[in-house]
Amino acid sequence: MVTPEEFKKDLIEFVQPLFDEAEFDLIELSVRRHGSEMVVQILADRPMGGISMEECSYLNRKLVDAIDAKSIITDEYSLELSSPGLDRPLSTKKDFLRVMHQEIRFHLMGPVGGKREYTGILKEVVNNGVLIETQKYGTITIPIGNIVKAVQVF
Repeated sequence: MVTPEEFKKDLIEFVQPLFDEAEFDLIELSVRRHGSEMVVQILADRPMGGISMEECSYLNRKLVDAIDAKSIITDEYSLELSSPGLDRPLSTKKDFLRVMHQEIRFHLMGPVGGKREYTGILKEVVNNGVLIETQKYGTITIPIGNIVKAVQVF
């Protein structure tokens, strides 16, 4: 029997080429049960952000058609595809590159320079970290692995 984690991994491997072909990013995929129905929730975006409702609808139809054609999900299911919204969490190098020169708020696992929270302008993405310019503390380098949450400030 396939574990939920294995099913999720297999589903991501199945849908990723569809995202690549349509030139959208798969941000997050989760699977849960609601009664007898399987609920697949997907967050999608354009590589530089800004996916529209029409694009979400198009991508949803494309995914449902492909899943049904290959009988990837044999139970009753619903697919919920949406945009990550303005408060999209930033976690990968690609995420940070997309928001260069923007103001970002960081919450950290462990202190950097004695603090666990910074807000600053993202200046550079380096190896496994980001350089931000803060008004109060100057330039700070934050390791990506130390970031609990990072979001763009609007």
